[in-house]
Amino acid sequence: MGESYSSGYEKTLVSVIIPFYNNQTSINRAIASVQSQKIDNLEIIVVDDASDDCVDLPNLDNLTLIRHEQNRGAAAARTSGMLRAKGRYFAFLDSDDEWGKGKLEAQIARLEGTAKDVAGVFTPFYYEGTPQRLFNAQLEYDDWFSYFTMGCRVAPGSCLLLRGSVFDDIGPQDVSLRHFEDWDWLLRIANKFRFSHVDSVLTSLSPSIR
Repeated sequence: MGESYSSGYEKTLVSVIIPFYNNQTSINRAIASVQSQKIDNLEIIVVDDASDDCVDLPNLDNLTLIRHEQNRGAAAARTSGMLRAKGRYFAFLDSDDEWGKGKLEAQIARLEGTAKDVAGVFTPFYYEGTPQRLFNAQLEYDDWFSYFTMGCRVAPGSCLLLRGSVFDDIGPQDVSLRHFEDWDWLLRIANKFRFSHVDSVLTSLSPSIR
């Protein structure tokens, strides 16, 4: 590709990438759910996509804040985070969502027990709307590309743990897309790799912007 998007996979186990835009009421709750994970070697990268006001974040040694001067969208925010990331694995969390305890541990155990052509691991998730809905209680496919052509029902923005090396291979999300950027990216990944899942429901998605 000419440019290596991430270069320090062995320095940090997991890089958690949180895009943020004008959502101060929930960002600290999202970060707290990351801090609840029992992972010692973990970094949190919050990418502020030109919020109207400065974001107020907790003072954590493992937290990095990146600021965009102009609003560029979720794809650009996640890409900025991935370019900075040093983790062997990348985990994504939207700023209004939360993880349950043990989420990362379960995904890492699953991913480390799979073949190298498995790019990442999803969790099932609760959509905390009215009524509350459960998605992807069981999720395993032989042909993930065909599955994703039918839709994107895996919430990669908060449910996906990805091998960092996949970013070097596939490249960033398409920053020209303001919608469906994660779906487009999954199709590109699934054209070359497979995915897996854990059975436990360890992610909760807020209905606030959906």
